[in-house]
Amino acid sequence: MGFATAALLTVSLLAQVAALLLQRLAGLRTGTESVVSTWLDPFSLGGIACLALNGAVWPLVLRRVPLGRAYPFMAFIAPLELFAAASIMGESVRPLHLVGVAFLVVGVWILTARKR
Repeated sequence: MGFATAALLTVSLLAQVAALLLQRLAGLRTGTESVVSTWLDPFSLGGIACLALNGAVWPLVLRRVPLGRAYPFMAFIAPLELFAAASIMGESVRPLHLVGVAFLVVGVWILTARKR
């Protein structure tokens, strides 16, 4: 995988993580207000913009890498979101979370390892 492809894949991953975090922040900010107020919250709109960015970048990734090699990297969205939420919002990371992250890393490694 070349540098440009890795960069596009990274942008795609980070855009997804940012979208999820921004949506979470919008939900926390608007709490018990109406759903429409959550949708119109600046954090929610930022999350939608991040999803649009991902929608523009992901096809560029798929032009360069077969889906079977690119898609396993999307498994990193959950652990990246977990660690970002822990560092930004102070959410807890438990030992079982770390076990799950280890399984994901090993699984992606197995799926993307080249046959020798």
